[in-house]
Amino acid sequence: CVAHGFCDAPIVPRFAAPQELLDAMRARLAHLHRPLYALAIGTSEERKQWGEQNFVDLATALCAHGAGVVLLGGPQERQLAHSILAGMPEALREQAHVLTDAPLLGSVAALHVVDACIGNDTGMIQIAAAAAKATYALLGNRPALDHDPLMVSILAPSLADVSVSQVLDAIGVKTHSGNGP
Repeated sequence: CVAHGFCDAPIVPRFAAPQELLDAMRARLAHLHRPLYALAIGTSEERKQWGEQNFVDLATALCAHGAGVVLLGGPQERQLAHSILAGMPEALREQAHVLTDAPLLGSVAALHVVDACIGNDTGMIQIAAAAAKATYALLGNRPALDHDPLMVSILAPSLADVSVSQVLDAIGVKTHSGNGP
């Protein structure tokens, strides 16, 4: 757009969900603790999938620190989301919510309700940043996503090398040993 003269500088995309969807999502997620983190667990490419156990460990650590977690994905991530929830300690499961049944605008509304989004390199992290939420993209060894000031790229030699501790450090959650809560 800059090159074609439509604008003088890059424009950071922002958008909102319809008010009725925001109200419905606020009500649906009201029981969860704050801060509230969306974990964008889906991806269109397996190489961009951080992995079930990593998400289990991250959700567990966040909930152990008193936060709430929304396991955000589409219908194709329903089983993964339920497996992540089942992998968490039973006492922490009430602080997490599976959200895989919402239409796209429902997911957008959820991203407006949460405090931050952490996830695979997928469209949902782009939407989270456009919803003006702090967004943490799990990338591994690839170029950072730097098109939005609200997006933080979490890099490592490979995606498999991105540790839960590294993610917790990036979002500002302090751990006792560096390996978890």
